[in-house]
Amino acid sequence: MAAGLRVVVCVVLSILAVRQVELDEVLARANTHLLLAVALAAVLLGASAWPQAARWRLIADTLRVRLDRSLALRATFISFFLLAVTPSTLAADGARAMALRGSGSDWTGSIHSVLIDRLLGLATLLLVALAGIPLLLAEAQPLRNIIGWPLAVVVIAAASGIALVARRLPRSWLRFRSVREWARLARTLRTVLSDRRFLFGASLCSLFIMALSMTAFWLIAAAAGARADLATVLGIFPMVLLASVLPISVGGWGSRELGLVALYPHFGTEPPVAMAVSVAFGLATLIAGVVCIIGSYWIRPGNPISEDVPKSIERK
Repeated sequence: MAAGLRVVVCVVLSILAVRQVELDEVLARANTHLLLAVALAAVLLGASAWPQAARWRLIADTLRVRLDRSLALRATFISFFLLAVTPSTLAADGARAMALRGSGSDWTGSIHSVLIDRLLGLATLLLVALAGIPLLLAEAQPLRNIIGWPLAVVVIAAASGIALVARRLPRSWLRFRSVREWARLARTLRTVLSDRRFLFGASLCSLFIMALSMTAFWLIAAAAGARADLATVLGIFPMVLLASVLPISVGGWGSRELGLVALYPHFGTEPPVAMAVSVAFGLATLIAGVVCIIGSYWIRPGNPISEDVPKSIERK
């Protein structure tokens, strides 16, 4: 039911975006330069699977969960494809947790490592989006209220989540199973975030993933004839990407188009060009997902008890 509703929302958002442009003008942007940019962007987006897998392995190592490089990369490839074609992150995260469970890890450690990885990715995206807001509002001052209030809600929600994680729940609450599961996840998250070496490595991986994604967007924007300087990309892309990861569409389609068509004109780019950029980026993401799922069949995870087991486990 929820998946079907998201498909409907995706279609509605896409229609709203398409109604603001002339399709002939959008198709006119489909030239050789743009197609080449889409191909290069797909390569960059696919390459982001490597730092994603590395960040997941850092989390698993900190939690003392076995996760060899080949298994992490293969599961991340599959997850990348599922994110591009399914209505939620449930299938993508479930595939990674099941892959880790199949290698011999327990369900709790497998699920916690995936959830923490997802939370770290979202936290990085939110921080980059916050950093780009001054650049966005410098060009689009009328959007202060439109962007400010929803973002304030997101920040309050994030702060509330941090407060819940930092606080130890009363023992009387622990008689409920859902509360006990949350307490275990919060305890695991505190353990991970207390490791400074992990935070440094995970931050580098997260920023590298964002840099690859923003470079892919810049290539497509420049090829389509849109404004593509650093300030514009940093001001627009994180906000649009943040909207596209909301659980209201499939692979970001619809919300991404509507966001770019609404924001890009404030930077001097016409709506048809913004639509071309959005569709091209969506195609690059889809192509990268297809390449990843094909590549996953060529990766054979090693033995769960192998030389690639993190050293912290071997010492145990």
